[in-house]
Amino acid sequence: MKNAINWDQLILGMKKTTKEFIENVLENIIESIVVTNLDGYLVFFNKYSEEMFEFKAREVLNRHIVILGVKTPDVLHHIRRDETFNGEITLKTKSGRTFPAHVRCVPLRDDRDRPIAMVGLARDLTKEKEKQRIDDEMKRLKAELFQSEKMSLIGTLAGEVAHEINNPLGGLIISVQMLLEDIEKGELDLKMALEELRGIENDARRCRNITRKLLDFSRRMPEERKSLDLTRVIEDALILVQRQAEIENISFVKRYVENLPPVWGNSNTLQQVIINLVKNACDVMPRGGQIAISTRIPKVDQQESWIRISIADTGPGIPHDLVDRLFDPFFTTKEGGKGTGLGLAVSKRIVEEQGGRLTCENLEKQTGAVFHILLPVSKAHKAGEHQ
Repeated sequence: MKNAINWDQLILGMKKTTKEFIENVLENIIESIVVTNLDGYLVFFNKYSEEMFEFKAREVLNRHIVILGVKTPDVLHHIRRDETFNGEITLKTKSGRTFPAHVRCVPLRDDRDRPIAMVGLARDLTKEKEKQRIDDEMKRLKAELFQSEKMSLIGTLAGEVAHEINNPLGGLIISVQMLLEDIEKGELDLKMALEELRGIENDARRCRNITRKLLDFSRRMPEERKSLDLTRVIEDALILVQRQAEIENISFVKRYVENLPPVWGNSNTLQQVIINLVKNACDVMPRGGQIAISTRIPKVDQQESWIRISIADTGPGIPHDLVDRLFDPFFTTKEGGKGTGLGLAVSKRIVEEQGGRLTCENLEKQTGAVFHILLPVSKAHKAGEHQ
């Protein structure tokens, strides 16, 4: 092969150009690179180090590395033991500003493989730390917003739940009083008493179930996601709103697909979305109407598997000029004081954070609107299908 360079020639060339290599490559790397002897005195300080530490090379060469703020841990101790140091330490600029940095220090060895110097690389973490702080704060504020909107929703539900359990509790009191009277008169019919007690037990269980669902929903739950039975999630949400809706002359039609694969999401926040959409549907039908809740497996694309929940009402529908603004924060079509304007915006964010989509449209063959919640099928379920 013409113009081939063998290893001996290559190594000889590298020896001749070592100084040029350092000047042209290490000097221009966009990362701080320093070299010290084993006592910690600086012998090399590249251009990016000058920018990071605000020192000129001539100001720090032959001075101890402590001038750069390196006090702990004892990095040189690792180098003398022929060990690499890799970690985060605090460094200092010429003006006295301290900053966090990720540092990697390696021993430079002689021809007998003994450490004779230290090569240190440092990356300023100030911007990364600030970004992380902002991200953490945004997560905290988002969680507060979600919880605040949930508590607003619970405030609306509280009166409805109180009404829901008040009637059976009233029946329980009457039944118990009648049993007590029969016992006092010695006219207790055991067969009838057993029937009454079973009725009391059923009503008490129903009250307990409703209050437990409300308490579970109100708690600040971790945002962990897992495989969920979507039909169960929907039914748990409806326990808190369906009875009151029916009192307001709103009927429910449920069309659930049997044996749905599990979806991937968070049960508590998905219930929040469903309750919010059902409550909104009730609000647009003050004279009564119908809410249809259905599930299906749509053919969205060939690569992903989805489940869709549709919540449709028989209200007046959404004005065409407002459809695009419906999910905007603080936008509401309700009268003043009735709603925060955050319900749909928060619901959309919740669904999207769980890998799904929330959309709405007007019904084509009748008046009313329908909201679609599209959620991904559980990863574990999809993995099992491909095994």
